[in-house]
Amino acid sequence: MGKVYSMVIKYLDSKRIVGLSQSSIAHDTTSSTESSGSVSSLTHSMTVADNSNRVLIACVSSYGSSPTITGVTWNGDTMTAVPNSESYQAGSNNRTQIYYIISPDTGSHNIVASFSGSATCGIGGMSFYNVDQTTPVGAGNTSSATATATSSLALTPTVTGSWIIAMISSSSSVGTATGLTQSYALNANALVRGGRNESPTIGSANTVGWGSSSSSHAMSGCAIIPYGDAKPTNVQDNSILVEKDTANRYWFDLAGDYKVHKFTTTGASTFEVTAGSGDIEYLVVAGGGGGGYAGAANAGGGGAGGYKTATGYAVTAQNYAITVGSGGAFLPSGATSGTAGGDSSIVPTSGTTITSDGGGYGGNASTGGGNGGSGGGTAQSLNGQYGTGIAGQGYRGGDSTIGGKWGGGGGGGASQVGFDSSGSNSRIGGNGGNGFQNDITGTNIYYAGGGGGSSHGSATEAQPQGGLGGGGLGSKNLIVGSNGTDGLGGGGGGGSSSGWTTGGTGGSGIVIIRYLNDGSITATGGDSVTNTPPATWTKQVSSTPPTVAGLTLHLDSSDASTITKDGSNLVSAWNDKSGQANHITQATGSKQPLWVDRVQDTLPIIRFDGTDDFLKIASWSGGALATSTSYMVFNPTSSGSTWFDSAINRTVWLMNSGTNAFQMYSGTNMQSTATVVIDEWIYCQIVSAGASSIIRRDGITIATGDTGSQSFNGIYLGSGQNTAYSPIDVAELLVYEGTHSTSDRDVIEAYLKKKWGL
Repeated sequence: MGKVYSMVIKYLDSKRIVGLSQSSIAHDTTSSTESSGSVSSLTHSMTVADNSNRVLIACVSSYGSSPTITGVTWNGDTMTAVPNSESYQAGSNNRTQIYYIISPDTGSHNIVASFSGSATCGIGGMSFYNVDQTTPVGAGNTSSATATATSSLALTPTVTGSWIIAMISSSSSVGTATGLTQSYALNANALVRGGRNESPTIGSANTVGWGSSSSSHAMSGCAIIPYGDAKPTNVQDNSILVEKDTANRYWFDLAGDYKVHKFTTTGASTFEVTAGSGDIEYLVVAGGGGGGYAGAANAGGGGAGGYKTATGYAVTAQNYAITVGSGGAFLPSGATSGTAGGDSSIVPTSGTTITSDGGGYGGNASTGGGNGGSGGGTAQSLNGQYGTGIAGQGYRGGDSTIGGKWGGGGGGGASQVGFDSSGSNSRIGGNGGNGFQNDITGTNIYYAGGGGGSSHGSATEAQPQGGLGGGGLGSKNLIVGSNGTDGLGGGGGGGSSSGWTTGGTGGSGIVIIRYLNDGSITATGGDSVTNTPPATWTKQVSSTPPTVAGLTLHLDSSDASTITKDGSNLVSAWNDKSGQANHITQATGSKQPLWVDRVQDTLPIIRFDGTDDFLKIASWSGGALATSTSYMVFNPTSSGSTWFDSAINRTVWLMNSGTNAFQMYSGTNMQSTATVVIDEWIYCQIVSAGASSIIRRDGITIATGDTGSQSFNGIYLGSGQNTAYSPIDVAELLVYEGTHSTSDRDVIEAYLKKKWGL
C-alpha cells in the first residue's frame, strides 16, 4: 500500500497532512495603538509573519463623540467588517467594531482606521494563521450597557477548532476578563481591552467579557474558523488527507483494496457472483462507429461508443451476462458509410439491465452520419445530416459547415459534440469529440472519443484529430486515417476523396466492474481480475457559503444528498439548500440533465445537453424578487443561448449566439464587451437591479447598465422557457434577494473560487 501511496502523491505534487483534517488555529502576534486625543484617522504599525492561511484582525474603538468608522485598511488594502460586529453605547459614545483581511501582506505595514469625525480611538491588531481562507470569521455578536451592568456577550461557534475573540470600550473602568485571555489593554481616556478564547465550547453559547463594569460600555466579538473542513461523509474512516497547496486538499481512501474485473473480448461472457451481495461500480462502453468511405465526397468520422458509469449497482449471487460490443467496420468499396459499433451490456438473470449503445457510423456522399451512443459525423455537402447521440451516453457528430464544400464532420464523443469542418471552403475535417476520463481501474483513462472527419486537398491541410478516448485520426490527401482504439470505444476516422484515402474502423468497447474487496462479494469472470487500491480523490470543500442575508436559492452539485437521479444518472430533481424549498425538477426522462462525477476539480456537476434538457421551478416560495443578485459556476461546453431564465416576467441571463457576448435582459438588453470562451469553467455574478445592473466574470466587472425592471420569480436552468437550450455544465447557483455590498460579494466569490478550483 505504501508503494501506491508514494506514486499517487508524486503525481499530485502533494504532501500528506499529519494529524487532524482541520489545521489548528495559531496566534502570530497582537499589538495595539491609541490616540492621544481626538482624531479622525488613526494609524497602527505592526508586523505579520509569512505563515500559511493568514488572517489579520483589527479591533477598532472610539470614545467621546459619535463618529462612525468609515473604513479600515492594511497596507492600503481594504479590510472587511465582520457581520453584526458594530456596537454603540449612546450615553458615553463608546463604539466598537471588528474588521478582517484574508492573506494579508506580510512584513511591517500599517492598519489605518478612518472615522466620519474626530474621536479618541484605538486599534488592536491580531494576526492569526491556519484560518479558513473563504469564511475566516463567524457572524459577530454585540452588547452595550450603561453603568453597573455586566459587560459580557454570548458567542456560539459551530465549527470544531474555532476560536473566539472579543473587545470592549468602556467610559472609565472594566473588570477582569472572563472566558477570555486578555491580549491587549489601552488606557487613554476610554479603557479598551481585547482578548481571545482558544478552546470555546462548540455548538453552545460561550459567555465572555470583563465582568461587572461601573461605567457604560460597548462590546463586539466573533468566532475565528480554522482552515479545512470536517471529513466528507463519502470518505472512508481509514483515509489520509493530502494537501496539493493551501487551497486544495484531498482525501485518499485507504480503507481497502478494490477487486476489478475487466471484460475486453468482444462478444458474450459471464460475470458470476458466487457468494455474498453488495454494491458494485461499473463502466460500460460500447464499440465505436466506423468512419465513412469517401467515394466522391470527404466522409465523416465515426461516433464513439455509448458511455455509462455509476456506483451503487446492487448485485446478488447470480449470473450477469456480459457483452462487449465490437467496433463498427470501415468499408473501402465505392461510396459507403461505415457501420455502427456493437452494444455493450450487463444483463442479470434477475434485475436491472445496463446497456450502452454502439457508436453511429460516419457518413458518406449519399448517407448522413449514423445515430448511436454518440453520432457519426456527416460528409461534405450533407449539411445538418450528422448522427445524434443518446442522452446520458454521448453527443452528436459534427457537420459539414458549407454546402457543396469539402471537409467531413468529426464523430461525437461521450463528453463533447463532434467538431464541424473548418478553414477555407471548409476544407479541414472536424476533430472528433472528446470522451470522459475514468479511474475505475486505478488509473485515469479517457474512453469513448469520436473519430476525426476527413480533409480535402493538398498535404498542407491539417489532419483531423480523434477525440480523447481512442478516437481515430481522419484522413487527408494520400495520408490514411486510423482505427478507433480497441477497449476504449473510439470512433474510426473518415476517408478522404483526395486520393481515395482510407479511414478506419471503430474501436471495440469494454465492460469493467469494481467492488470493495472486503469479503462481502465473491465473484468470477473477466479477461483480467486484479486488486487495486482506490484511486478516488475527494476534494475537501465547504458546502456552506458565507452567511449573507436574502438567500432564496442554493443549488450545489457537490452535495449528493440534494440530487435525485436514476440508474443512468439522469436528474429528476435538484433540491434547494437555502431553506426556502425552491427545488427545481424535470419529470420527463428525455429532458433530464445528467449528473457526472469527478468533472471539475474532482467534484461532480450537472450536464445539460443543449437539445432539450432543462430543470424548472415555476415560482419562488417567497414571491417575486424586484432586485436580485445571483452567482453561478458553470462551463459553456459549446455555443448556445440561454443559461438561465425566469419562469415569470423574464429576467434572463444569456449568451448572444451571434457575438458570444454575455447578455442580461429584464425588459431591456444589456450586453458585455467580453466574450464567452467555450469549454472553460467560470464564475459569474449577475445583479438585476434596473439601471444599476451588473455582470461580473471571474471577479471582473464586464458590463454595467440598465436591464429594465421586470421581477425575478422562478427559474428555468439550461433553457429559456422551454426554448433556446444551452449545452452547459453547472456546478453551483446562488440567488439572493436584493443587491450586495462589495464585502459580501467578495466573500461569496472567494468561496466559489476556492471550492471549484477556479
